[in-house]
Amino acid sequence: MIDDYDVSNWRELQNSVCRLFNEVGLIANTEVSLSTPRGVVEVDVYAVDERSIDKVSYIVECKNWSSAIPQHVVHSFTTVMQEAGANIGYIVSREGLQSGAEKYTKNTNIRGLTYQDL
Repeated sequence: MIDDYDVSNWRELQNSVCRLFNEVGLIANTEVSLSTPRGVVEVDVYAVDERSIDKVSYIVECKNWSSAIPQHVVHSFTTVMQEAGANIGYIVSREGLQSGAEKYTKNTNIRGLTYQDL
């Protein structure tokens, strides 16, 4: 079931994204702790496609900010993605990415989009 696109807070956004991933057949959970070389990090949503040969994994950062996401947030997320070994990353936000952040993601396995776009 697709929720209302206008979520009121970050937790609702996080839970809605998780529910959507589960509904399309992934195994998804919120607030998952992952081990990295720098220590444990908590990600908003972690999902795995158990049906894929390589068990493709997704990390999602949810930002319910009233402004577009800046490039430095994408840089930090890139580090988490790499160190956690995730295959695909999404930054889901209310207002999308700033132009520099959008340009940065062009050659990465990270996509920035609104919940509605997802």
